[in-house]
Amino acid sequence: KQAYEEGMAYNDKGWEDSQSIPVCNFDLEGNLLNKYGSVGECSRALKVTKTTILNQCNHKVKTKPRCGFWFRYLSEYEEKGFVL
Repeated sequence: KQAYEEGMAYNDKGWEDSQSIPVCNFDLEGNLLNKYGSVGECSRALKVTKTTILNQCNHKVKTKPRCGFWFRYLSEYEEKGFVL
């Protein structure tokens, strides 16, 4: 706690955090809408639960999503494009 208070340690968020996994979201037709530095950042911006985002990124959802977006890991999108 003291290290954080004195600025010796800090918690990066999004693109600057080495532990965050960038994600991107798509409309229901598969068009890229936005890229986010982390699942948490995406969740806050779109008001969608982290569980929903992670399930879609891990291909655990095959039906049309109720939240109105598709989500994929950015690395997967850059490698393969949008794949259901």
